Amino acid sequence: MPNTHAGCQTFPLPPECAEFPYISCPHGHWVDTTTFTLYALSLSIVMEPIKVYHHFKTELIDKSDRVSLVERAVHDLLMTSKLADVERESTVCWELKHSTSTAQFARVLARKRNLPIDICSVGMMLHDIYSMIHGTYKDHAHRGAPLAMDLLKDKGGFSDEELDKIYRLIYHHSDKHVWSDDPLEEFGKDVDVLDCFLYEGAFDFYLGNKPLKVFVGYLERAKRVWRELGIPQDLRFNLLNSYSEDWFGNLLAVQKAEQALYLLNMLSSESVSLSFRPPPFLILQHGRQAEFWGDKDSWTSYHGTLKSSEIECLEPALLDPCRELVAALAQVTETAPDLPYTEGDETNPEAFSEVASHLAAGTHAEARAVLFWPVVGIYELLEGDKMKKRLEELGVVAAQHEKGKKDVS
Repeated sequence: MPNTHAGCQTFPLPPECAEFPYISCPHGHWVDTTTFTLYALSLSIVMEPIKVYHHFKTELIDKSDRVSLVERAVHDLLMTSKLADVERESTVCWELKHSTSTAQFARVLARKRNLPIDICSVGMMLHDIYSMIHGTYKDHAHRGAPLAMDLLKDKGGFSDEELDKIYRLIYHHSDKHVWSDDPLEEFGKDVDVLDCFLYEGAFDFYLGNKPLKVFVGYLERAKRVWRELGIPQDLRFNLLNSYSEDWFGNLLAVQKAEQALYLLNMLSSESVSLSFRPPPFLILQHGRQAEFWGDKDSWTSYHGTLKSSEIECLEPALLDPCRELVAALAQVTETAPDLPYTEGDETNPEAFSEVASHLAAGTHAEARAVLFWPVVGIYELLEGDKMKKRLEELGVVAAQHEKGKKDVS
């Protein structure tokens, strides 16, 4: 075995020695190429040796891996919680899913927007920490930001500047209807919306729990984020495009509300594409007197669409009366059409039983209403304080007041 000199520089292997795994050095020694290569790498390499992935086993997470430590802490917080699901507005399962998926979406969108990935992912991981601990979403963003700071300071690894950024992201994430110039504030709102609208129950939840003027912000954010990521737009996000505080004006008083509803239900079925479904509308009933309310501009536009289109899933015998009804509701014609469906007809769908019984229970002294959202396939049964609040949101109360003043004059 020739002598070796690991400290020598390499030279091309002499042709006569090509069959040997040695290279010559300036001192005339022969150097084992394997030994020399390892020695040279040990002097200059900046990478680390391959590691076994921790899979969030606490004992395997490196103490410097601050993000993984927080992720594990959130998991432990939820899995050891003594607050049962029956005491929560959501569930432990939901909190685990939502915190994890928003953290992952944060890693994607942060790269897209050139924002700090660690800060964004940790912020989304902890954005609902108040509801994780206390089970309620009441003012959870504002109340949760200080709790997140306590956890992060306990874990360590974050500077005061980084903590401030995470605080802002969490504190403002519920204000979806408020727009700011702070990229981190907007980031928290956008990622939350991105995740939540991937669940089919999102529209039911938001229509049932958010004021319409706030829900408008959610829908607008969804449209913007979908567009930013190149995701095909969901037509349901246009649900409140024309919303305003005086959104609904009286369209037409209809005596045969159940028959008219039958036709509108045909247009709202799952077999009809979203672009051909009616705009939102309200049936307000006082005893036997029914009123249809909606946005006149939306119904006028819908009338134009329906007039010039064929809907394959509807028989011509039904499509023509539907067109006539929509023309009346849009006030294109002055009177309601002679509807082909009469009370007691065998085609009366059982699906109307809840709506029909709700309206039939009304008296002259007690108004009841049903609000329909055909594009998302949802309707709301309204009465009492809930109805009053919704009618105010839709502008129906104000319109009734104006109509009353005109009738008096």
